[in-house]
Amino acid sequence: KLLFSSVGLVIAEAKCEVFCSSNEPIPEESSFKSIPTNSDGVTILGIPIGKQGFIFSNCLDAAKSGNILWDQLVNLSDPQSTLLLLRHCRVTWLTYLARSVFPKLFQPAAACHDFISKAICEKLLNVNIQESDKCLQATLPVKLGRLGITSVTSISSFAYLGVWA
Repeated sequence: KLLFSSVGLVIAEAKCEVFCSSNEPIPEESSFKSIPTNSDGVTILGIPIGKQGFIFSNCLDAAKSGNILWDQLVNLSDPQSTLLLLRHCRVTWLTYLARSVFPKLFQPAAACHDFISKAICEKLLNVNIQESDKCLQATLPVKLGRLGITSVTSISSFAYLGVWA
């Protein structure tokens, strides 16, 4: 703790969690003793790292955490603002997650996100876009005259592979 403070860094212990890859307890003399431990995994810069169950549940939680945002988006008075926020904010966060998590573990979160995105579009446009042709129109780019709502399910594997290229 003193080493960090000597260079001007302060650890906010309330926001920290120590990842222990074994079941060994943290030594008593450790300055991290007051920070909760987790042997399943740790989240670093928003990316879950650890056991598959930990990664899977964190990805699903990230997709579901958008429900509060979705409720607020739907109630905006300007549909164009809603569409822009949907297109440029929420999709980019999940794409970031898709680049970092193995696609098999990420697919349920991507499907959850896509379902919620479609529901918002349906409410905004007052049309059923679950049909394949309308869904395709919603996901095609704006430069082709469409809505540009990216399907995270369709790009997640490519996003992950793109990191390795």
